[in-house]
Amino acid sequence: MELLVKKIITPKIYIPSGLEIELEGVDYDNGKRVINHKIPKNWEIKTDDSLDNKGIEIASGVIENTKENVIMLKKLSETLKYLGATFEHASLQINLDAYDLSDDDILNLFKLYSVYENIVYRFSLGSDDKLRESILMYARPIQKMFYSKYYGNVRKVDQYRRFIRTKTFGICLKTKTKSDNDKIRVVEFRTPNGSDDYRLWLNYITFFSSLLSYVKCDCDIEFIDYKFEHLNFIPFHDMTKIDEKNALELSDLIFQDEVDASNFKEQYFSVNRKLI
Repeated sequence: MELLVKKIITPKIYIPSGLEIELEGVDYDNGKRVINHKIPKNWEIKTDDSLDNKGIEIASGVIENTKENVIMLKKLSETLKYLGATFEHASLQINLDAYDLSDDDILNLFKLYSVYENIVYRFSLGSDDKLRESILMYARPIQKMFYSKYYGNVRKVDQYRRFIRTKTFGICLKTKTKSDNDKIRVVEFRTPNGSDDYRLWLNYITFFSSLLSYVKCDCDIEFIDYKFEHLNFIPFHDMTKIDEKNALELSDLIFQDEVDASNFKEQYFSVNRKLI
């Protein structure tokens, strides 16, 4: 699979973002020593109980949309390959700034995500083309839960309250404090599998930024409402199967740049995730 890496992410869709890169199979002390030389000083390296032998988690600061940061991510990617990192239980989390999302924006995001959740799952499988073993503990589908909440007898804010700071779904809302009543500041997307390929990291940032940009600026609310009302619940074992019609439909909705759309299709429709 060939992915075109641009010098910067498409500026008009870029949303300030951060990454949490999980990996296993690397001695923590040695890994931290080597990785520290490849990342900015405001990034953190720590352990994570959800990983094999607590693994390693690299938590970035806000990643500015610059050529220098793309080069930095490439060097970090090469370092993880050199260290022999594995990802059997690992994930990649993309944190996007959501300070300007209204309640309606958040609900529209969850509708959009629910309608195309199987597309998101297959797209974000990493390079191993499989779901991690702990997927149902840390990134399970939201379709049925959110649908029942949305059409339940609850207030608007309660329709998404279940997804604040939760670690069990593929999408997570974060506030600045520990109060559920605080304003949502970040949307975290939790991928089904981790990866050491920086091209995928950049593709994820582009894809999820495009989702949020579409919700905030260009959302066809009537269309999404209709799709959500007639939601086709996908069995979990079918989540990673190719769904050409809906993949192309989502691509047409959210991408404003032909290269971004092409990269999405290359990654989504690839067989066995053979990266060139």
